[in-house]
Amino acid sequence: MIRLCMLGVFFGLSHHSWASNGAVEKAKAAAELEIKLENVSSLWRQGVRWLVNFESADPDFKYSKLTEFQVLTKSEQMRLEARLPKLKLLEQFIDLDRLSTDDSTLIKLRREVQEQTHSDPEQVRAAIHAFQDTEDRVRAESTLELGIREDILQQDEFLDQLFTINYRSVEYSIPASNKYPTNVWIRQPKEMTQTNYSVIRRIYRDLFLQESDVVYDLGSGFGRILLYGGCLFPKTRFKGVEIVKERAKESERISKNLGLTNVEIVADDVLNVDLSKGTVFYFFNPFPAIMDKVLSRLQKISVKKKITIVTTGRTSKDLMGRPWLKLKKTYDRNLMNLAIFESR
Repeated sequence: MIRLCMLGVFFGLSHHSWASNGAVEKAKAAAELEIKLENVSSLWRQGVRWLVNFESADPDFKYSKLTEFQVLTKSEQMRLEARLPKLKLLEQFIDLDRLSTDDSTLIKLRREVQEQTHSDPEQVRAAIHAFQDTEDRVRAESTLELGIREDILQQDEFLDQLFTINYRSVEYSIPASNKYPTNVWIRQPKEMTQTNYSVIRRIYRDLFLQESDVVYDLGSGFGRILLYGGCLFPKTRFKGVEIVKERAKESERISKNLGLTNVEIVADDVLNVDLSKGTVFYFFNPFPAIMDKVLSRLQKISVKKKITIVTTGRTSKDLMGRPWLKLKKTYDRNLMNLAIFESR
């Protein structure tokens, strides 16, 4: 089991009283268990994929479900056994009863964290402030060569559990159909669709937000940018636009649970949403097919007032050299190619 060593460093350095409260401790336990289940399910997927690819037990077998980042239930395992008799080989590596027990424990922990944060949301806000204020920098800010990838995932998992983001269950509930455009990514691993909290922390360190600012997260997913910022800056307004209604509903549930009245989520296509009140806009590879249209709208807004655009991923490169934008600050690849632009 991977241990949350870096989280212990953060908690040990904090002078806040939140470190001993029940919600934080349970969120730490839930994060550790979640990572364990992810590791086991990854082993399971790899084994099943090997059987499908090399044993060819059923040429018509569609294993798209197996590539999902979820732990298979016992009923799913039984259905697979009927098609892949040699799936029994995997049981020597995976204790399905233990897996089921751990999954039930995780659900219970999440429920307890949600109840405690709902009754006292200040616990979460204090934890976010402590995480933001600590000077014990995430090692990802300097190197990827020291094996710190697990540290990033551990911190992300802890904060997701503290916010009570039900990523796997919500993401898997999204229909694999024509409900959303083909360029909308669904059922992907967190790190491919969500901004790392180490990056979010750096963004909010360097933006110097004012009470008059309105921050838009375009393609807000499960709301990490909004929830974290809403806790740090209670008088600044945050608005998320997310086309996948299941994700938007989950982030809205959390913002209400935490009493974040400064956070608003709109479940719609970004082209249908009024962005004119925004002063800061964030992108993480949200909609490449319509990016030029969105940037054209932002350019028109910038004619009337100065705006800031924060980007990560390939979007940062796409914005380089645009005449109406000037690059204010850029960061190395370890921060997901984070870049901050200002309108001229």
